Amino acid sequence: ITPVWKPILLGGLYQFSKAPQGKQSASTVMSAAKKKYFARDAMWQRHRYNVALSYPKGWPLRTLSVQRLLTAIDDDTCRMQCAQKLYHDLWVKNINILDATYLSELAATYGNGVDMAVIETTRIKQLLTDNTRRATQTYNMFGVPTMIVRLNGAKSQKEHVFFGVDRLPYIHVLLRDKRMSTTPKLLLAPSSYKPMNASQNEIEFYFDFASPYSFLAFSRLYELRPYANTIVFRPVVLGALFVAVGTTKSPFQAAGPVKAKYMRMDFDRDFQCAGISYKFNSNFPLRTILPLRVFLCDERTIDCIFRGCWQNNVNVGDEKQLKALLHENGFDGETLIR
Repeated sequence: ITPVWKPILLGGLYQFSKAPQGKQSASTVMSAAKKKYFARDAMWQRHRYNVALSYPKGWPLRTLSVQRLLTAIDDDTCRMQCAQKLYHDLWVKNINILDATYLSELAATYGNGVDMAVIETTRIKQLLTDNTRRATQTYNMFGVPTMIVRLNGAKSQKEHVFFGVDRLPYIHVLLRDKRMSTTPKLLLAPSSYKPMNASQNEIEFYFDFASPYSFLAFSRLYELRPYANTIVFRPVVLGALFVAVGTTKSPFQAAGPVKAKYMRMDFDRDFQCAGISYKFNSNFPLRTILPLRVFLCDERTIDCIFRGCWQNNVNVGDEKQLKALLHENGFDGETLIR
């Protein structure tokens, strides 16, 4: 593995990718509920990877000078080592990494003679801007961390793009198997995790048939059986949920054009890696009040309704089509819908 760390400007990335929040943090356009969930998820990820972290005073920081210094360091290994020290000093020790003396010491240690004055030169400023613009134009990059993986020795060197720390298990599978066609089991539980008695654990699964992500999660629930004997299904109306938390659009609709393009690619990859076929429903967005009510009458219908939505292009909001789907799968559609 040959890691190459490429500095970019996050605010510039938002600008070039036409993010809805402009140059501001993505959290500025999140609902309060989503912000709370993301904060909790970050805590889980830190625990999972055993990473110590504390937010520095004055965060968020304007790291322009830091990114320019990293851009000025030509050697890939030295740049990576410098970036790793910056991360540790900022997020573990809470050192002021914007201090001029601190940056000068970094330049002396990792820059092979780099003078701090270089960060004000037109060449370095333009190089950092070009790095940022190229990231968006070439890789549909919209946020960090984003990892580009190239497999050496492949007949055609394909570039695989991954956004977010939660995609690290995918990268592990790709490097291990040299392909993205096997289920990345590490996505659901680290190998070091030793569950308690499964009979004591319960999973509540909130879903709406209108969501293809719900279908993907439902199709993989069996992987969690060793950790929880009881799975309780909780149907919700996704549109009403969006309204309740102050979100008026679906994730695809709310994303900027660049992010939406990445999301579609990543969405396809999720299904591919899980070995699950799907066909995007031509009737989307689906009206699912009726099938959700059917599920409440008979929970056994969940599998056939999900597959009807996302594998067989059934318009489950149409009473006639839903009734036929239920009948084909051995249910009394007439009685369930009545």
